[in-house]
Amino acid sequence: MAERDDFEYLKTPLPRSEHHLVCERAAEGGYSMPTDYVRAVIARDALHVSDERLARSIAEGLESGPAEPFAPDFFDRMRERVRRAKQDPPRGQ
Repeated sequence: MAERDDFEYLKTPLPRSEHHLVCERAAEGGYSMPTDYVRAVIARDALHVSDERLARSIAEGLESGPAEPFAPDFFDRMRERVRRAKQDPPRGQ
């Protein structure tokens, strides 16, 4: 769970019917407070947004044309770059 300092508060007036809906859904879902339900809804929405972004990226990749094969030593070179980056201190600091 996030530290208390990591929170920002949002007070949102709701029409009475929406307030009752939130309270009902919170109780039905086993949430201890309506705000817990609202946070869960927001978290589900954030996952949905991430899924949409991933789907768009995959579609863009598929539409970009046929894949080109990597050079045989591609992954070996990438591993070596990572090893060097871990050993070398950052430059300019």
